[in-house]
Amino acid sequence: MKKILFITSMTSVVLIIEWLLILSGIVPLDALEPSRVNFTGYRTWFMSFSVPDLSIVIWCLLSVLSALRSNNLAIPFSMIAGSSMVFLALVTITFYAQNSMLFDLNYYQLFENLAVAWLLMAGGWLIFSGIQRFGSVPVEDENQKQGSPGRTVEADGD
Repeated sequence: MKKILFITSMTSVVLIIEWLLILSGIVPLDALEPSRVNFTGYRTWFMSFSVPDLSIVIWCLLSVLSALRSNNLAIPFSMIAGSSMVFLALVTITFYAQNSMLFDLNYYQLFENLAVAWLLMAGGWLIFSGIQRFGSVPVEDENQKQGSPGRTVEADGD
């Protein structure tokens, strides 16, 4: 649970800081990579990530809160966040590859590639870890909660 807590809290903190800096104008998008801002569709493409990133932040924070309470809901919340992270990374890789920007040698692309690597590795780990942990999470159905014995094969008859 500590790894889930670390990954989801780090991801949410970095995304929150990134978007606060960009949306507040403290770090304008033009300052990040001036050559890309003039690339047709780049600004629109970049700003369209605000909503998916917000979704990742929400799922990560739900996972963090659940993990802090030692609640097993941290597992599915982190899996949702992880799958969102992997999807976001794949969309980013595809865009950069289609526009011949994936291997640009500039500081911004190096940062982007590190971010994509984090999203793929951390998101993939959250998914994999969640799948492994689901086998160890006790699940109660409504019959067990109400104290009824439930149906058995013998009771149904052959």
